[in-house]
Amino acid sequence: MIRVIDADSHMFEQPGLWRDYMPANQHDLALDLEEDELGYTWLTHKGNRLIQCYISEPGKLWESYGLPHQRQREGQPALRRYTEMPPTYRDPAARRDALDGWGVDEQVVFPNWGLNFGWYLQGDRESELANISAWNRWARQMHAEGRGRLRPVGHLTLRGDAGWIRQELDLLAEGGITQVFLPAGLVDGRRMSHPDFDPVWTHMVELGLAPTFHIGAFAERIIDDGWQANDVIQYMTTQSLVMNGLDAQISLADLILNGVFDRHPELIWLVTEYSVGWLPELQFRLDMGFDTHYQVTAKNNVDLALRPSEYVTRNLRCVSFPHEQPQKVMDVVGDILMFGSDYPHAEGVANPVSDYEAQVGDMGARQESFYGGTFATALA
Repeated sequence: MIRVIDADSHMFEQPGLWRDYMPANQHDLALDLEEDELGYTWLTHKGNRLIQCYISEPGKLWESYGLPHQRQREGQPALRRYTEMPPTYRDPAARRDALDGWGVDEQVVFPNWGLNFGWYLQGDRESELANISAWNRWARQMHAEGRGRLRPVGHLTLRGDAGWIRQELDLLAEGGITQVFLPAGLVDGRRMSHPDFDPVWTHMVELGLAPTFHIGAFAERIIDDGWQANDVIQYMTTQSLVMNGLDAQISLADLILNGVFDRHPELIWLVTEYSVGWLPELQFRLDMGFDTHYQVTAKNNVDLALRPSEYVTRNLRCVSFPHEQPQKVMDVVGDILMFGSDYPHAEGVANPVSDYEAQVGDMGARQESFYGGTFATALA
């Protein structure tokens, strides 16, 4: 019997959530969700509107995203209020109880509007840390309500000081959390492989926590704002969609080439959200760039125990969307891909297992590992 683990889903935050999970003396720092006079809901911070929110419906990109944005710009009222979303989008108990009908044993749960804290808050470090801690408190409660079925992902920023980071990691581990979401990219100008962060990776290995990238989630953009300044929406720009996965590739290349996985060989790094088609090319470029650099300089920045491409297979585990032909990617990079529904996002699937299987077909000998075994082994 296959133990099915959905490695990518989201829970939609509700009005008051961040404030409710903060100490009273931090309430003025809380993100919130507020409805305007036309019935559209906005993510807000200190009275400022950050992004228009929506209710996504799997398989319906235009109806979920484009149409509400168009109507809002034209001054037309919302067709659907944010608070009218199905219980499985927002309520841990409802999500847990839906899993049997979907054929899912366990489901990983990411934030939704909380994926881009740092960028939303424009360098307001105090607010960033307070809202991350609030999500982490709720994640621990979600884990308890999930009764072993829900696997909420903790949240971390390396902008926090060492004491705050250690405290958050300890509390997450104590609460049964096994994954920690980190925005990809530089951290106040420092690469993620910087020696300053080695104690974080050491502590995560000690606690059995897996750092995780969610593609498209950033605190500092990889693509400079100047390249997308004319875009109609700054949250999901044309450039970011065309260059999807670039943020993760640059960050992973840094972690590999600068020896993080040599210094921490047991560290397993997860990458979720589409796409995975860049993995074979990344392996090729890692080896090619590493070799060419040595031929030009006669010295490596860091001497590695393995070929750079081998760390992709040993230390990375990635979630694939069904349309990405995961079987063909694994033929090149190895069995490092995993099933993820992205429920309830519009680019995801409504019935996690059956809708996914209908697109990818029989995985053959990889069926058990792809639908749960690879994930379970990575977070054993």
